[in-house]
Amino acid sequence: KNFVLDNRAGQPELKAARKRAEAHPIEQTGSALRAMMPWIKANQLVDKAKN
Repeated sequence: KNFVLDNRAGQPELKAARKRAEAHPIEQTGSALRAMMPWIKANQLVDKAKN
């Protein structure tokens, strides 16, 4: 019920939760670690240039 109401209101709670998660220190740590592992990027399943 809350999800439907939030969706009708333009998703303010969902967007706020996503922003909080994005700002969490573990996300910066993960980004730095992935940058140190070039083989991960070489084996990506999704081509972001196409999708």
